[in-house]
Amino acid sequence: MRRRSIQILLSLALLYVAFLFLCEFPFVTRQFSGAGAAAGTSAAMLRPRPLDSEEEIEAKSAPVRPFKSPYRLPEHSTAPSHRPARRRSPIVSGLVFRAGNAPGSAAAVSELHRSARDAWVAGGSSSRGFVLEDATGLSLSGDLDIQSIIAASLPTSHPSFAPQRHLEMSDQWKAPPLPDEPVELFIGILSAANHFAERMAVRKSWMSAVRKSPNVVTRFFVALNGRKEVNLELKKEAEFFGDIVIVPFMDSYDLVVLKTVAICEYGVKVVSAKHIMKCDDDTFVRIDSVLKEVKKVPSDRSLYVGNINYYHKPLRSGKWAVTYEEWPEEDYPPYANGPGYVVSSDIANYVVSEFVNQKLRLFKMEDVSMGMWVEKFNISQPVEYIHSFKFCQFGCIDGYYTAHYQSPRQMICMWDKLQAGHAQCCNMR
Repeated sequence: MRRRSIQILLSLALLYVAFLFLCEFPFVTRQFSGAGAAAGTSAAMLRPRPLDSEEEIEAKSAPVRPFKSPYRLPEHSTAPSHRPARRRSPIVSGLVFRAGNAPGSAAAVSELHRSARDAWVAGGSSSRGFVLEDATGLSLSGDLDIQSIIAASLPTSHPSFAPQRHLEMSDQWKAPPLPDEPVELFIGILSAANHFAERMAVRKSWMSAVRKSPNVVTRFFVALNGRKEVNLELKKEAEFFGDIVIVPFMDSYDLVVLKTVAICEYGVKVVSAKHIMKCDDDTFVRIDSVLKEVKKVPSDRSLYVGNINYYHKPLRSGKWAVTYEEWPEEDYPPYANGPGYVVSSDIANYVVSEFVNQKLRLFKMEDVSMGMWVEKFNISQPVEYIHSFKFCQFGCIDGYYTAHYQSPRQMICMWDKLQAGHAQCCNMR
């Protein structure tokens, strides 16, 4: 009896296997019929398939280009009808550096322009993996494996920043979409690729007021670093927070002036700001006080506001020495100290126009460069120079408009005090 039961079970198993085979076989033969199919299957199985890199995966899921765009919008494009478009901040600066972007007067000025050209070429050459794409579809490739004197002149790490451990991806620090209407004030903040801690302190402190104001826009302006991993972290940060504009050249202390030109370009071409302010990422800004200061001048007049130096002479020796080849004149033009100054939009537009027309003289000290450009603009149109010590060059004074050399801890401390109604300094580092 037991033997018969086993035979019955085996018979049922064989019938079940035969049933499955008959059901599946037509589909198998339909998909793989003939010797060619067999060969194709074998080849497909043997063909190696490389794994996509992180950048290739990101490229496959690139954002859709919105209709409203500050750059290169085809005339025949039509607006999508299903929803209104919202402007997104470009990740890459629209500034274009040409080999001839120089007046070519003094030999040293020409040398600085050659350095700028080389840094721009290094930043814009093709790369295997790093691609930046902004909301308009404009893309930039940079060969981040290049090791040069220019690229190596900046530090490649920050002692207080480990990206994987401290990157605070919180939506509350994201920049809002760009407003559709012109704004009262655009603030461009000079920063370096590895200064995440400084940028995060700014986001958590005085930039918080910008996110609540429709009349003010703020962006960090950062050039490329000589290390690929630093730039990849910068790209992630720029895409997440939406408040970084990458100027596509290899960063160098002597070429900071290019970021200043990029700030002017963004202020007049992208956000159509009435006033453009430049500051550093270790500068604390009281936005309400700056706005009150610029509104003292009638809106139809050109202005240049800051802690203005008159009759300053170039240092001819020491660490910050300036040679006669670099600056042959005995005095600098009147110029506002670099940690924080404001110009009207007509001056910023003049700077961009001169740059595009290859007439803009560059000098390695960006604040002196701005003073030089304003002085030249002042020849054809009067400029109102407004000086105030409250745009602090060194440190902080109570009642400041801007405070310089502020550490991330001081930024947060000063913001807490300002929230309590006190424009006071914080002395800890």
